[in-house]
Amino acid sequence: MKECSSSSWCIDKTINVPTILTILKSLAVVAVCAFAFYSRIVEVEAQASANAQEIKAISRKVSSVVRIEEAVKYQNKRIDDIYRILTTKKEK
Repeated sequence: MKECSSSSWCIDKTINVPTILTILKSLAVVAVCAFAFYSRIVEVEAQASANAQEIKAISRKVSSVVRIEEAVKYQNKRIDDIYRILTTKKEK
């Protein structure tokens, strides 16, 4: 910083009020940006958590559907076996 002249804007010979105000303004801008960034991170984390819960729910539903499909295949195989036995006995 350059030295101040003896004006009312100077605190001492090397620090002037406009410079301090500029620094404070810059710090305020940085603080506002940091807060906005932090709030966005919180929002993204909340959305990621909600997405993870939805994915778990969908995964459970898919595994239930897979179990049902396997049960249906097993029942179809049993029905085919019974049908085969019944048709084989009629032919004899």
